Amino acid sequence: MPDVSAPGGIFHVPPGSHVVEDADEEIMELYMALSSVALPGGNSGGLGYLDPTAAEIEVAFELLPPSSVGEARPKGRGKRRAPTAISVDLTVVQDPAALRARAGDTGSVLWRSSLHLAKHVLAQHHFPPAAPSHALLDGAALSSARVLELGAGTGVLASLLAPLCASYTATDRRENLKLVRRNVEANGGAARVDELDWVDVARARAKEGYASPLAGETDLVIAVDCIYNESLVAPLVDTLAVLCARGAVAWVVVELRSSDVLTHFLDTWLNDRAGWTIVRLGDGAMGSWDGASPRWVGWVGWVTSAHE
Repeated sequence: MPDVSAPGGIFHVPPGSHVVEDADEEIMELYMALSSVALPGGNSGGLGYLDPTAAEIEVAFELLPPSSVGEARPKGRGKRRAPTAISVDLTVVQDPAALRARAGDTGSVLWRSSLHLAKHVLAQHHFPPAAPSHALLDGAALSSARVLELGAGTGVLASLLAPLCASYTATDRRENLKLVRRNVEANGGAARVDELDWVDVARARAKEGYASPLAGETDLVIAVDCIYNESLVAPLVDTLAVLCARGAVAWVVVELRSSDVLTHFLDTWLNDRAGWTIVRLGDGAMGSWDGASPRWVGWVGWVTSAHE
C-alpha cells in the first residue's frame, strides 16, 4: 500500500490496508475473499441482528486480556500483575414492531456489527497492545475527539464508546430518537442524542455556499451498517461530505450483503465532488468475530482538500 495515514491521528492504518480507487474492483475483490469466509456454527448469513423479536435484551460480554502464553516473565523482584477480564453488561430496549411496520427501518433492533465493533474498541482500550501502533485507534487522540455517529439505531455503540471520547453525538431520524435516547440514558447517558436526517442534509448541501456548523464540531464520523437502501446512498454521501468538510475523518463499517448497493455507494463516494481519499482497513483491523473472520468491511475516508 502507498504510504498513507489518516489525518487527525485517530487511526493507525494497519498493515494490509488498501487505498480504494475503483469501486468495481474493490467490491469484486471483497466478494471473492468472502467466498472463503466461514462463520461459527456454519452460519453463512452474516452478522445480522442479535435478536429481532425481543422487546428487550440483556447483553453481557467479557473483555479479555491478550494471552500471556509464551511471554517472558519480567526480570527483577517486582512481578507484573496480570490484567483481569472486564465484564460489560447492558440492557437494550428494541422496537421489533417498527422493524416490521416501517419499511427500511432496520435501526430499531440491535445489530451484531455494532456490538462487535464496540467490543473490539473497548478491548484495545482496556488492554492496549504492547506497540501502540498495533491498536486500530489511538487512545489519546480518541479521548480528545468529538465523535458523531450516523444512524445510531438502538444507541448501543454510543452507550459503550462515548466514555472513551471527548464528546459523542448519536444521531438518527426523528422517529427513532426516542429509542436511541432511552438506551443511552439507561446505560450511562454519556452520549448526546440529536436528530439528523440525511435527506435534509442533502437538500441543504445542494444550496450554494451551505456549510453545516457540525463540520466544525466533529473530528470523527462513524456510520456502522447504514448502507442497505439504494435510495439513501446519495444522501448518506452528501452527509459525510458536509460533516467532513473541515477535516473530520469518516469511518464506514458495513456488512457485505448486496454487492450492487455497496458498489453504488462506493462509486458515489469516490466520485463525490468533495474529493475523497478512501482507505480499506486491512483484514483483522476490526478484530475477529467469535474467532472467525466476519463478513464486513471498514473504510476510512477524508476530504483531501480539507487536509492540504
